[in-house]
Amino acid sequence: MHQIHPPKYLCIYYGYPSLVNDSQRDLTLASNNFKKFDLIVFGNGLWKPTHDDHQNTQKIIHQLSALDKQVFGYVDLGVSTENLAVEEMKHAVHGWKSMGAKGIFWDDAGFDYRVTRERQSQMLDFCHELNLACIMNAWNPDD
Repeated sequence: MHQIHPPKYLCIYYGYPSLVNDSQRDLTLASNNFKKFDLIVFGNGLWKPTHDDHQNTQKIIHQLSALDKQVFGYVDLGVSTENLAVEEMKHAVHGWKSMGAKGIFWDDAGFDYRVTRERQSQMLDFCHELNLACIMNAWNPDD
């Protein structure tokens, strides 16, 4: 008999993690807001050391990881959107990994954003080589 696994609770948060629900940069309070979720996606650009909330986000990721939560970092895969070069996407992936993220949330990942199967595969393979999980966000599940 197969074991049934209940779905995990997902949070996609595009704001400054340290300011969630009026946390006012209290990182323990911010982490407590996210800890009810199993998978947490943090938004675009937070992986950059120059981002205003980079260091706070890194600390929050470490607090959540200690609670066995999985944090994913946002990267836009789309060609008709940000059209990041492969090296730019790899740089973002390394940035998220160095912050403690366990995976990458690939947004705009479908063919409707002019993403090719080759582009998808290249970035998925790269993440898997780094032992990172991936979530692909596309309108059409066949993409």
